[in-house]
Amino acid sequence: MHEKNIALLCDEADRLLQLNINLLRQMVEEPDVLSDSKKRKQTAFDKQKALKRIEELEGEQIKPPAGRWCWLLSAR
Repeated sequence: MHEKNIALLCDEADRLLQLNINLLRQMVEEPDVLSDSKKRKQTAFDKQKALKRIEELEGEQIKPPAGRWCWLLSAR
């Protein structure tokens, strides 16, 4: 039973990761949501930082889930 729960949690984690990437892309593409870092230096989150975060999240997507229970389940 716990294996099903772990698999569901892994699927949900993957879904949330993809959702985060999609929302960041929408923020970058939508005009006037994020500023360019060159225009405003006081912005906490700008387009450049959003694009870097998207790149990091996509890297997490392709990583093998080493050390996670998902990996143990998929190895069976």
